[in-house]
This record gives sequence, structure tokens and C-alpha cells, in this order.
Amino acid sequence: MKLATGAVTIAAVGAAALMAYSSMKPHAKHQLKKEFKDTFHHMDDVKDEDYHNALVIVCDSGSEKLISDDRYCNGSFLIKIDHHLPQGEYGDISYVDTTSESCARIVAELIKETPLVMNKEAAKNLFAGIVTDSGRFRYSQTSSKTFDIASYLMHYGINIEQIYSKIYTEKLYNVKLKAKLISKFKVTKNKVAYLVNTSWG
Repeated sequence: MKLATGAVTIAAVGAAALMAYSSMKPHAKHQLKKEFKDTFHHMDDVKDEDYHNALVIVCDSGSEKLISDDRYCNGSFLIKIDHHLPQGEYGDISYVDTTSESCARIVAELIKETPLVMNKEAAKNLFAGIVTDSGRFRYSQTSSKTFDIASYLMHYGINIEQIYSKIYTEKLYNVKLKAKLISKFKVTKNKVAYLVNTSWG
């Protein structure tokens, strides 16, 4: 197993691997919530034969157990890109940056630093990934690099209002349920809040 440990290294190795497979048709196999399908890229129908002699890139999975499709190991070369603490190693190349708030930022940096081409659709999806994993830029791992890449993605004319609206619009049932639960919690004298719920009705 080869382990890439720096941004320059992963950019160089990643670009070399991707260019070696540049003649192959790309496919996206991922988990996507039903309500996001109209806004974000749909899941491709990846057939078994598509994995033959293929470059497979697995993102955002610290452990092989978290990968939703076990055919990932049927390709000829596997790259792992992640930002979680590793739970076992896999892949011919593994690049893990635990200082990054999101895997989406790592991928965007990789594209920015190599001959790979960014477009509006990719920028939209990567921006959404950064927004969700950074808690709308609030979590502690959010850094100046996060905003640098967010700015870079915004240059592609993405509709930020549409992205936020789609991600954070809740169903009326969920809003009512939250309101009901919030109205029922109690606080102890030591300022510990707790909730006892015996029914979802």
C-alpha cells in the first residue's frame, strides 16, 4: 500500500492515476437522500462489468465496513480519500487529512491543484458537502482553507440560496415533532436538560 501524506503528493499521484484512466467513462456510485435527487447529481447505474480494469475512488469512508457497495474492490486500482480517523487501511493509495472539515474540500483541492477540470455541477455538489460537514462553517475544524475553497467553488456560478434551501428545508411533520419534544424537556437544578418520551404520537 502506498500512503500519500501531503497535499502536493496526493495531487501529483492522484493526477497521474486519473490521467492513466482518462479514456474511461466516469460513473458516480453514492448514497443520496431521496429529497436531494432533483438538486444534486443522481446515482449512476454501475454494472458489474464497469468495474473491470477500472479506477475506483472511495471518498468519506474511514472503514471498509462503511462502503455501501462491496464491488469497489473489483477494480484494478483503488484510491481512498477521507478526512476521518482511519479505522483500518485499504486502497492502493490512501490519502487521509484529519485536519480537513470535509472530504469534499479535499476533492476540491485536488481538482484545483491538478489538470482536472471543475464545472458548475461538480462545484455545487462539493460546496454542499463542505456546508454540511462544516455545520454551515461553524464547526471547529473550519479553517481559512475551508473559506478559500468555498470561494473557489463560488466562482463557478453556483446558486448558494438553492443549495441551502434544499439541504435545510424540513418537512412539516419533522418541525412539529421537534416542537413537541422541545416543549416537553425539563431542566434539573444542575442545569442538565432531559426528556422522557413514551410515545411518538
